[in-house]
Order: sequence, then C-alpha cells, then structure tokens
Amino acid sequence: MRASILLLVITVAISSCVAKKVYNQIKYDEKSKANILYGYSNIEGLKKEPFNFWFDFEYDTYQPDMATLEQLNMEKLDEFEIFIVMGTWCSDSQREVPRFYKLMESIGYETGKFILINVDRTKLAEGTPTQKLKIERIPTFIFMREGKETGRIIESPGESLEKDMLKIIGI
Repeated sequence: MRASILLLVITVAISSCVAKKVYNQIKYDEKSKANILYGYSNIEGLKKEPFNFWFDFEYDTYQPDMATLEQLNMEKLDEFEIFIVMGTWCSDSQREVPRFYKLMESIGYETGKFILINVDRTKLAEGTPTQKLKIERIPTFIFMREGKETGRIIESPGESLEKDMLKIIGI
C-alpha cells in the first residue's frame, strides 16, 4: 500500500513538472494594432475571429491541383514531420497557410500532425524551436524526415504548393 501511494506521489510530481504546450495564445502586435496568434497553434486557432476572415476565404476559394497531388506517395508523406512557421499579421501567411491546409485535407492527410508555430515580427516565438529553425521569411513550410530537413517552401511557392511539395517529398 505504501509503495502504491509513493508511486502515485512520484508520478504526480513528475507529471506536474513536465511543461505542456499551450496552443493559440494571443499577443498584441503594436505595429498592426491588433491581436496575433503567438507560439504553438492549430487550425482551431486560425478558424476563430479575427483570423477566420482571411483563413476561411483562402481555404474556401483555393482549388488544389489534384493531378499533381495524385502523384504523391502517401506512405512516403507519412515519413515526414511538417513544420509551418507563420505570422497571422503576414499577408503571405494569410494566403499560403489556408491553401496548404486545404490541399493536405483534400488528400486525406491529418492536419493535426503539423507543427504550426505563429511568430511575432522578430520571426521568433518563445518556447518553440523557431531560433533553431532559422526562420528568415514567413510562411516557411519545413519538411523533415528522421530529424533531418529535406526541404522548405519559403514565403510563396516557386511553382505551386503542390509541385514544390512533390519535389521535396519525391514520388
């Protein structure tokens, strides 16, 4: 009985020391005089006011290139960890991130697997790996396999999100 209680106390103590990720934090941006998302985020944060206005518009109007996406090997795609670093204050992020969500959902990819990080104008977010990721422009979509970066789409795609992603992941 004592061993069980001791084990319970130790488990509670350890679990309370482990930092939990907080999602969809709001921070005030002086330059735009508006709230921005900051730190780890998810699609739920992007679908809330005031961000839903631009997110929903881009998501709803974007038509993914299904011919290109059909060439994608889904098993291979599942080998990748995808980081999206964006700023809700950035017009390129407002355009490209909803489009990326739409194209990934159109192929049945679970978008909850993305690691979405919202940065402030310094292109950093405390408590996230943004400094290690060396973000210079946003949005930046980073594809990693087995802990190694295999490619990035920075700011806007060279050809299209679909074609650039296909080049990074391969067929």
